Amino acid sequence: MSTKIHVLPDARGRPIAFHLTSGQVHDLQGANALLAKVNAGVLLVVKAYDAKKRVLDKLKDNNCLAVIPSKSNAREKPQYDKQLYRARHLIENFFVSCTLKTI
Repeated sequence: MSTKIHVLPDARGRPIAFHLTSGQVHDLQGANALLAKVNAGVLLVVKAYDAKKRVLDKLKDNNCLAVIPSKSNAREKPQYDKQLYRARHLIENFFVSCTLKTI
């Protein structure tokens, strides 16, 4: 048994929303819960959220640009801003700092 923590961060990597799921659940379950809370023009997203109907179309409908690399097995591989995507490390840093504080 394990737990996944899904986090929606602000532009500085500070968490503004959390959602917990069981470890065996697909990441899109967390996306369903957090997408309604997105209030941004750009969202940096990991490959697991590369789902056209469940994620990308919803963000587009809300005038939010999804910066996401395509999965390696994707038929269509749209371009994304690689420089902007590098800022995704901010949320990774949040998880590292939480881990260090709990040790």
